[in-house]
Amino acid sequence: MTVRHPAFAALLACAPLLAACQQASTPPAAPAASAASAASVPVAPQPESAGAPPPPEEDFDGLLPPMSEWALPDDASLPEGARLLNYGGAAQPWIAKLRRLAAARGKAPETPAADASPPEVLRIVVLGDSHTAGGFMTDALRHRLQARLGNAGPGWAQAARIKGQNTSVISYAGWTPSSSRHNDAGEFTVGGVNATSDGGELHIGARAWGPMQLSFIARSDNPGVPLYVREESSTSDWQRMGVGEQPGWQLLTLPALVRPPLLVRDPLSRWTLAAVGLENGWPGATVSAMGINGAQIGETGKWRSGWTQELALMRADLVVLEYGTNEAWGRGEIPWDTLERHWQRTLKGIRSALPQAGILIMAPPGGLFSQEGECGQTPPHMAQMQAFEHRLAQRHSALYWSWQDAMGGACSMKRWQNSGLVGGDGVHFTREGYWRIGGLLADAILAQGAGSWR
Repeated sequence: MTVRHPAFAALLACAPLLAACQQASTPPAAPAASAASAASVPVAPQPESAGAPPPPEEDFDGLLPPMSEWALPDDASLPEGARLLNYGGAAQPWIAKLRRLAAARGKAPETPAADASPPEVLRIVVLGDSHTAGGFMTDALRHRLQARLGNAGPGWAQAARIKGQNTSVISYAGWTPSSSRHNDAGEFTVGGVNATSDGGELHIGARAWGPMQLSFIARSDNPGVPLYVREESSTSDWQRMGVGEQPGWQLLTLPALVRPPLLVRDPLSRWTLAAVGLENGWPGATVSAMGINGAQIGETGKWRSGWTQELALMRADLVVLEYGTNEAWGRGEIPWDTLERHWQRTLKGIRSALPQAGILIMAPPGGLFSQEGECGQTPPHMAQMQAFEHRLAQRHSALYWSWQDAMGGACSMKRWQNSGLVGGDGVHFTREGYWRIGGLLADAILAQGAGSWR
């Protein structure tokens, strides 16, 4: 996240990857040519994954408030200020799906699907700045939702590690990364991060549990050139992921489940990946984090005009837009008319590509230039930015969540910093702080489904 005030010219670096990157192994002999067509519907779990649902990815006990066994939280149980303001109504499809998943979890332990029908999955995609790019807030959001609704896997992630960012559920080594924030010349789609083949092997590690269905959002510069995937620990033949049957960005899905870590091979250096998807064939929730350090809402204007079509390929049920911190910290007056056009273009594109999806605008948490005064010195445009995004949510029938109110109000940044939950730069949070915010947001989302599922 870019902060232009001189007192904070040097920002905290994002935390290192939680899963260690490993170098790809020596390239094997020519890949086998077993065909695998692109598919968009997950297959049922393999027998080895049967018997019990996947466990949560990480233990957040002690960092998040305890939950009762099955009951969803309701607004009355949330801390004051932590409630979602829903200007789109309670009849949204994602809320109905949330209720069905909660009801299924409450009636009996999970069992794998008995037939080939796809499991029901609540898919949440978060687009944002370094608060999202750090990974910790969305880790807690994912953990909390999956504990209540079921663990369907990590979801989607950007296809490469960008220096200073933390992709905490997937690790990478190999190929050439690029970001829309630092390279306007590339063709970027949703998430704004590409991994371009350099002729070598791309290593994809994952902290995820068990076998996964692998998907890519990818494009080939030369249709007809195959892309290959293999489990790193396996001695079996390479599986053909796709052959670039059409130009432009497309969804490629490997029908057979694979167990990360994985190797991806493009011998002729023709492929570019924009996103990697991992689901495990179980019902539940996924949370996909697609953040870029320093991003503003205008970042979406650097992506190709059809980026929302790739967002639709992710089958998002709820899209969370987490922007505003970098705009509010900027020097000089904010060009509000230009900012509103960026927001309207982004919201209109999402609505057009995903008419059934919910949209949640997550207002920035505030910030501290210094600890002077009762509440500390905050960015001069922060309150305006929060009110501006609240109005956007009202006008566009979206959901709105005040990060600052969830923390306790106007003076909360200073209190959280004094408690070790906000870093010394007054912008970013500590790991524990992000975990607490992710848990509060998850409970606010879950509360939208309370009361009608029992």
